[in-house]
Amino acid sequence: MKFSRALRREIFQKYNGLCAYCGQPLKLEKFQIDHIEPFPINHKSINLNPSCRYCNFFKSNLSIEDFRRKIALTAFIAQFKSPHITLLFKYDLIQFNTRSVVFLFEKSDHSRQNCGMEFKKESV
Repeated sequence: MKFSRALRREIFQKYNGLCAYCGQPLKLEKFQIDHIEPFPINHKSINLNPSCRYCNFFKSNLSIEDFRRKIALTAFIAQFKSPHITLLFKYDLIQFNTRSVVFLFEKSDHSRQNCGMEFKKESV
């Protein structure tokens, strides 16, 4: 889907040029637009979030809650299946936590009001 320049700029500014999910800075020319709720497809700005390439790819066509679960599951599996992660953990170079996944757009009431949607946060 090709979005107009005006809509791209509006979506980019929604979270001050940050990815709505991980909070990383975005470039106006390169950021991607994610459909918050993928089905049914709704191209209105209320259902669109600015996203970095990685979050948009990983989220794919998942709902917010499924995306949250996928991230948590990936972290859990990495602890036991990746020899690289296991080695880093053994040498105390990384640590694991059991925090729930909270996206940038959920971190402030103001952000939730701006996008016009409330999402139920489930613990994983």
